Amino acid sequence: MANYRGPSKKDRRSFTSMTLVEQMVEQMVEEMIPTNVSYFINDSNYISSAPVTSVNGNTGAVVLNLFSGNYLDLIGKPNLFSGNYSDLSGKPSLFSGAYADLTGKPTLFSGSYLDLTNKPTIPTVRRLETFNGSTDASGNFTATYSTPYTSVPDVQPQLTAGTPSQVVRITSNTVNGFTVNVTNRASVTLLAIEVLLAATTPVSGAAISVLVTARS
Repeated sequence: MANYRGPSKKDRRSFTSMTLVEQMVEQMVEEMIPTNVSYFINDSNYISSAPVTSVNGNTGAVVLNLFSGNYLDLIGKPNLFSGNYSDLSGKPSLFSGAYADLTGKPTLFSGSYLDLTNKPTIPTVRRLETFNGSTDASGNFTATYSTPYTSVPDVQPQLTAGTPSQVVRITSNTVNGFTVNVTNRASVTLLAIEVLLAATTPVSGAAISVLVTARS
């Protein structure tokens, strides 16, 4: 910026000691002294500007974005807690509420009699069944068990109503069923005495009752 070599304002005399001509010259000089820097010539080449080559990678007429004052516009700000429990890390595993998820739970009773302890000794009751019916034309009465026996049971047939000459006998006995047969023995009278003969005939329609008992 060029130096101004005009008269120094500090060296001016007061108007009272100046002549009229001197006062007019002084006033003209004051009016000619520039007040703006732009009137001066930079003949010493002082630095008047500093060119910007790069700002944050931008060149030319760079416009700086000043901080808006908004927290969201900050760079590298920490991730704050959302306030949601599910966003927490290292949180404990809470109880699900299901009994099956409990640990150290007692062994509960299964509901089965076989799982009881100190249960009484119950006597074994043998299987017992009764069958009633009548013989067919061949004098046979046959029955089939609803559930097979573990071993051949004891079969006890008897005539519900019959005569002394009628005989009932077991002709078949298995774990699945039985067959009984009713016959009538022929008889003759000799000297006023009735004698039974070996010959027999089947009795059809004879009433039969049969008791079946499991063997121990």
